[in-house]
Amino acid sequence: MDLLWVRGVVRNGQVVLDTALGLPDGTVVTVTDYDPADDPRSVEPAGPLPLDVALRVMTALTGRPDLAEAYLRNRREREAG
Repeated sequence: MDLLWVRGVVRNGQVVLDTALGLPDGTVVTVTDYDPADDPRSVEPAGPLPLDVALRVMTALTGRPDLAEAYLRNRREREAG
């Protein structure tokens, strides 16, 4: 069973989630209280990916390493002036 972290608050005795889960009616769930400091999800702003990671992702998503290389060349040219 996968562990799913979703933030919610209690309003009038019912748990109201920040985002809808899309679970079918009748799905059994367990709700526990927790310290937000224990939440394994990052709360830091994502920020830009390092260039090497961005290129790997771009290649994986497009299947076109030539596009990733062209992007890298263009970026280096812009940075060089």
